[in-house]
Amino acid sequence: MKTDHKKAIRYFAYVRKSSEDKKRQIASIGDQINAIDCLVRNEQLLLSEKHFEETKSAKGPGRPIFTEMLDRIEKGEADGVLCWDIDRLHRNPVDEGRVRWLLQNRIIRVIRTPFRNFYPEDAGLLMGVEGGRATDYVIKLSKDVKRGLTLKAERGILPGPAPLGYKNVIDTNTGTKTIVPDKDLPMYRRMVDLMLTGKYTPPKIQRIVNNEWGYLSRNGKKMSRSMMYRVLTRPFYYGEFEYPEGSGNWHKGIHKPMMTREEHERIQAMLGRRTSTREQKRGFPFRGPLRCAHCGAMITAQLTVKRQKNGVVRFYTYYHCTGRKDPNCPQASINTRLEDLELQVDQLLSGLEIPSEFHTFAMKWMETQNKKESVNRDAQLKVQRAQYDECMRMIDGLIDMRARGEISSEDYARREQSLKERKRVLEQQLTDVEQSVNHWLEVANDMFTFVENAREKFKNGSIETKTAILTNLGLNLTLKDRKLCVDLLPCLSPLQIISPEVRKISERLKPEKGVVPQELFEQECLKSSKVLPD
Repeated sequence: MKTDHKKAIRYFAYVRKSSEDKKRQIASIGDQINAIDCLVRNEQLLLSEKHFEETKSAKGPGRPIFTEMLDRIEKGEADGVLCWDIDRLHRNPVDEGRVRWLLQNRIIRVIRTPFRNFYPEDAGLLMGVEGGRATDYVIKLSKDVKRGLTLKAERGILPGPAPLGYKNVIDTNTGTKTIVPDKDLPMYRRMVDLMLTGKYTPPKIQRIVNNEWGYLSRNGKKMSRSMMYRVLTRPFYYGEFEYPEGSGNWHKGIHKPMMTREEHERIQAMLGRRTSTREQKRGFPFRGPLRCAHCGAMITAQLTVKRQKNGVVRFYTYYHCTGRKDPNCPQASINTRLEDLELQVDQLLSGLEIPSEFHTFAMKWMETQNKKESVNRDAQLKVQRAQYDECMRMIDGLIDMRARGEISSEDYARREQSLKERKRVLEQQLTDVEQSVNHWLEVANDMFTFVENAREKFKNGSIETKTAILTNLGLNLTLKDRKLCVDLLPCLSPLQIISPEVRKISERLKPEKGVVPQELFEQECLKSSKVLPD
């Protein structure tokens, strides 16, 4: 161990699986308990309480059992935590911050997993990188979902429920969902025809639809004013759609249009709306990931041209809330200049910037920590391989029993299914242990590579590069009262403390030629309590 503990540590054990992720559970509650009990027996640990079990996703804060466990630890009922993996404790910055704070202040003396132990001295860089690995799954899942929806839009299929007059169906040729007209589309077309005559107003058409045509929606309701205007104003009905809404990204739909674009624009003119239903697509950085902190709607951007009296023409880009979720949102009228946003991002990046010497040092240090933990990891692998071999022997024995007629086919099928599920979980556990080291080091290397040159790339980068850098900084990117807020990724938050310190060390050691001695730099980092807390 890293620390000489004078008294026995009392442990709480926490096990969790995501109820939202039933198709892919890395380790079920029972398997996590078995792994923890094995660790308790092998290491002769003191378990103060039965296992804290929870079936709830950790991608956001608010797990009641997890919160109860930490509250009891703060009261002194235990001072250690056992779990299958660090991602069982947290996959969001709020819970991750509380766990690290308790560990850093030695309220939690150690967090133990079958793969790695975390002590108070690990609450900085090591815990941050490991938290980044845990958060990595949620981020990748979110990106995969968004990527899938974006690809669907690029194929010309509107993601989500079909608009009025259309329905979602499965394409028998491709097996994917698409949108086709439903039985009510001709009726909606009759509404359009009435509007195009110029003799009918929307309220009059609404009365005809409800009173004369006997219209009822899918939910058994009459045609409302808002439904009427959606049909008359939505670009989807002439064959195009914007996805995501407010992003400025327009797509040509593969669905059958209900009207032509010319008919659509004639109707907009009759309604007193702009005849052009979509703005010219412009490239603006940050518009995709930014949300309004007040109402949650997307942040949009617009180009403003100002002509001065002396003839000089100046262009300004302003950002504000779209107001789509709340038309009365006060942030919709507060404009933030692009230059102000870029300055705030640059200030955030400057607080994370590291010299290349620290990247080299940090990777060496983490590889050393990994070697120190290899004994516990190898012991766990040995236990898991033995469990896997025993499971395979039980499957073989079950087949022999059935062949000899010692069990019925129903009993055989039930026991076989249970053993195969056990085998699948054990295989996944073995894979997780063997791959966790490489993944952990990859996350660390990616993090240091990102912050090492992110500021320079942001300064000289394209619109896409600037947007990608901001997105990679963290979660919950919001704008309110011209102030940008970012929940930094867990793997980046320790760098806010470490970065200024390592830059000072680098500047202090830098000779006139500008090349910092790597060995001397590493010696100074090892002495610093901010880089590696005691």
